[in-house]
Amino acid sequence: MWAGTPKKFQIAHSISKRQADWFQCTAEHLMAAAEGGADSPANIVAACKFCNSMRHRAKRPLAPDSYKAKVRRRLDLGRWLRLTKNMSPEV
Repeated sequence: MWAGTPKKFQIAHSISKRQADWFQCTAEHLMAAAEGGADSPANIVAACKFCNSMRHRAKRPLAPDSYKAKVRRRLDLGRWLRLTKNMSPEV
């Protein structure tokens, strides 16, 4: 993830600005604000723009602990996100 400007991130990962935009650091509510989630440090974590925009769109969004476990498993396998041919991340 990156914060500020994407240029260094683009260069480091040899990707376009459009691709880098998906990896911008955002604040994600673990429990969605629409579901009563608070704007508190305990409910907000850093997440890339892609994950932040997609997680709560799922038909059955995972609970925060389950989502954390999913992220851990994928990170341990070295498979969190990859860029697809259409230049957007794929989980």
